[in-house]
Amino acid sequence: MCDLLKRSICIQDAGQVERCIGYLESPNLYKHTIYASDSKSPRNGQAQIQSCTETITLDRLLHKFMQDDLTLVDQLKLAHRIATAVLQFHSTPWLSDRWHLQDLSLFGIRDEVTQDALRTLHLRSIFPEGSSQASVVPIEQMDISKPEVGAVISAQEAQLRYGISNVTLFCLGVALLELGHWRTLQDLRRAEDIDDIVTARRLAASGRPPLGSTKLQSIVRKCLQCDFGFGDDLSKTELQSAVYSDVVCELEAMISVMTL
Repeated sequence: MCDLLKRSICIQDAGQVERCIGYLESPNLYKHTIYASDSKSPRNGQAQIQSCTETITLDRLLHKFMQDDLTLVDQLKLAHRIATAVLQFHSTPWLSDRWHLQDLSLFGIRDEVTQDALRTLHLRSIFPEGSSQASVVPIEQMDISKPEVGAVISAQEAQLRYGISNVTLFCLGVALLELGHWRTLQDLRRAEDIDDIVTARRLAASGRPPLGSTKLQSIVRKCLQCDFGFGDDLSKTELQSAVYSDVVCELEAMISVMTL
């Protein structure tokens, strides 16, 4: 697909009219139509991305902007959208098991974080060129906040060595911690923490809950421990429903209370 996109873009640059390259269709009957767009003649109904617009990953957002730049509601809305995205995309190639805030981006205008920008949260996936296989990195050498490119960790190894029942939900817990403290896990790490997993568990158990909310801290703990009462297989409907109820709906309730 990447090769096709590259060839089509070259054709567009050669001056041919805009045309549909093709589409991707999912089992849920969603159809994603792909165009090689010419910025000089945008399609009707399609927002034109201006030259001053850039994408910013959420981990960069934590470094670039002060926590005071966003309200508590804004931070909770980000957390809610991320949790919803995990449920929607965990079984697709768009979201790996070991995902991170750097895999999610916003469209913004230079140094501004606007309400419009917050509504543009999207997944950012890099498709590898060619057919090169992912390299395997020993788990003890992995930094879960800044993953090695192509690193592979099996669910069995995560369970046996670290007691991580579900890597995807563990990463959701980490993301909620980072948003709640408005710092990356690497920045929150102490000298005595042997790895980022210990850092995450220490923060989840500390007396300083993220966003000052014990409710959010409880949600984080459930995600880190996969403590939803329905096993650890996120492909099962029962666990998906429990995560939706105990994470997504709880975040919605927190947002609703704070916006009364």
